[in-house]
Amino acid sequence: MKYLLVAIAMLMVVGCSQYESQAKHAVQMNLKDPDSVQWGPIVSSNERDATYGKPHPIVCGSFNSKNSWGAYSGFEYFIWDDGVLHTGNEAEFMMPRCPSGWARA
Repeated sequence: MKYLLVAIAMLMVVGCSQYESQAKHAVQMNLKDPDSVQWGPIVSSNERDATYGKPHPIVCGSFNSKNSWGAYSGFEYFIWDDGVLHTGNEAEFMMPRCPSGWARA
């Protein structure tokens, strides 16, 4: 039983890191200089959606990157909600959907 719980916990961590990787990639695809990105705190969840009863991945975090002039523009929030990226004001509006444990930096 102990080994089963450890295996389940490992699968949950692997699943979350997969979603975090996809979210980071989505953020980088929208940046002027994707190699300059600095990551802030990131939290992910794969809880079941109450409406459809299937896993619903969500990743919340912050990032900083260089703008067109080569200067860092300051940390910005993002939410990757089941494959859809939200940044800026849209992400601010959706913050209540973030998993518990998310602390805005």
